[in-house]
Amino acid sequence: MPETLADLRVALLRYRAGCEAANRGAMFNRVLATVRAFLRDIVTTDHVLYHDVASLKGLPEPVKRPKRPQNPEQARAIREALGGDIGSVWWALCCTGMLPDEFFSGKWAVEDGRVHVKGTKREARDRYVPLLTDVLPSAMTKQQFERALRKSGLGVRPKDGRDSFALWCDLAGIPQGWKRALMGHQAENVTQEYGWQESERVLEDAEVRLRATRTPSLLIRSQALYPVELWARVGGTRLELVTSTMSTWRSNQLS
Repeated sequence: MPETLADLRVALLRYRAGCEAANRGAMFNRVLATVRAFLRDIVTTDHVLYHDVASLKGLPEPVKRPKRPQNPEQARAIREALGGDIGSVWWALCCTGMLPDEFFSGKWAVEDGRVHVKGTKREARDRYVPLLTDVLPSAMTKQQFERALRKSGLGVRPKDGRDSFALWCDLAGIPQGWKRALMGHQAENVTQEYGWQESERVLEDAEVRLRATRTPSLLIRSQALYPVELWARVGGTRLELVTSTMSTWRSNQLS
């Protein structure tokens, strides 16, 4: 056990080595997350101790069941096959990246054309994501939804919706830093990470890209990213942003 906070990193490294040898990655990862949360609340994220611990890498965990993310066409087909409230919930999870617990516990709200996910697992879980579809509360419980998916025989589970959203981010060419912020994987939320103005640009750009990827071969016109005409075309999994007037506009703004 460390005698002082300054000894935490060394103690964690020893504990990490022991867990790695015993193939107990999940145990170390839980302890690491707890220590990081403790330091975040006690000394804040600006302190060198927090950064020393935050820089430690977690250990791989055995996967009991491989992830089964669905591309947009597959996810849409599952929504149609499920139908009704079950299909709507599945589609909402795919389009927002919410965890099932976040959705069914009501830890979200539609605010100013965004989905505010009020996750509590860590600071970054409180996040904003683009509003890609109508998201409505469900009368079902999480357990009822899980049973309905299992009974459907479609081979998907509730968390596959969130994993599908992550896949869509990759297909849309969203930078990994932005993707982590949208998924709530970073130490800070998207506004803290990028600042208010930059976070708005991140969200607008992500919405353009995700809408395009979600609707293959559709030509989408948007003026949300910049106050000039922006056209986005998707061909397969490649996203092309045609911004012929972008450089001119930027030059005008800087002059």
